[in-house]
Amino acid sequence: MRLEEIWERWIRSRTIDPASEIQYESKWRLHVGPTFGKRMVKSILPSEIAVWLTELMGRALDRSGCVPGAERVS
Repeated sequence: MRLEEIWERWIRSRTIDPASEIQYESKWRLHVGPTFGKRMVKSILPSEIAVWLTELMGRALDRSGCVPGAERVS
């Protein structure tokens, strides 16, 4: 089964507020889906996810100058 199939089933099965749904959809559309959506779940290795997360956090760090989720210190 492809990850996008699981995503579609999962998001439809949730009862969440509209703001959270927008956030989930955005994260999927911009980050997860393009990288892993068409992949068979059993083919996605933990090491691939780790590299992807490191790269994603690095891009966020490059844009903001701080670690995502961390408070900026002046």
